[in-house]
Amino acid sequence: MLYNTSNVADLNTGAVYWNGSRWISLTPYFSVNSTVVGAGSNASSDGAIGTNALAAGVNTTAMSTNAVAVGTGATSGKTDGAYTTAPTNNLPGTTTTVNVASQPNNTVAIGTGAQSSAESGIAIGTGAKVYQGWNFDNSGNPVANNYGVAIGTGATAINNNIVMGNVGAGNLLAAGSNTNPKNINNVTIGNGAGSGVTGNENVIMGYQAATGMNSIGANVAIGKFAATNATFTNAVVLGSDAGTNAAGNLNIAIGASAGVGVTIDPAP
Repeated sequence: MLYNTSNVADLNTGAVYWNGSRWISLTPYFSVNSTVVGAGSNASSDGAIGTNALAAGVNTTAMSTNAVAVGTGATSGKTDGAYTTAPTNNLPGTTTTVNVASQPNNTVAIGTGAQSSAESGIAIGTGAKVYQGWNFDNSGNPVANNYGVAIGTGATAINNNIVMGNVGAGNLLAAGSNTNPKNINNVTIGNGAGSGVTGNENVIMGYQAATGMNSIGANVAIGKFAATNATFTNAVVLGSDAGTNAAGNLNIAIGASAGVGVTIDPAP
């Protein structure tokens, strides 16, 4: 056994052995097969920066208190870079390059390139991301939204999301690939469900259900292609193609192709 006392290959002082080409850590039951060295590489086991943080992997960084970062290029916590600042007067914030002074805590990022920069955010999967977003309280004051969960390749969560798949929105529960409702408090389940939906508090289930639906919100659309390109509020649509291209409020369409192209509101 050899002891490295001269920062050979950017390793800190500690118990290591030489395998003929590089120094290897003797931490039991843990190994990383990489020759990447230098600043930010974590080769010196310096990627865990926050208190009680854990960083495992190449170019992996755990910035915040209790942060966990596992995987090549995973980042848990905020690094210096571009972030959206708090909005004011009900106007969106602006994206500026900053040196991060405060950190979210209890962040978890697992997977190649995974990033978690929201309080208690969890990002799992290649390129999965959890960001801190902003909203307003009842008095119009800006408040930070945290606690997002993103699971899956490219999953992106903002504003208290639970996201599984390639999706992203606010206060959203989404499961399936290519689901991407634009606003908040939506529930979407299915491949392509809710893609491009505008409006809040919708429940959407089914293959490409409610794709391109324009609404104020509070709609229920269940079924393959249900409510595709529809424009309505407080509607209930059940069945394949039901409510496609429909418009109006407080309507109910049940059955395959029911209510296709309907453009009326019920009598008061």
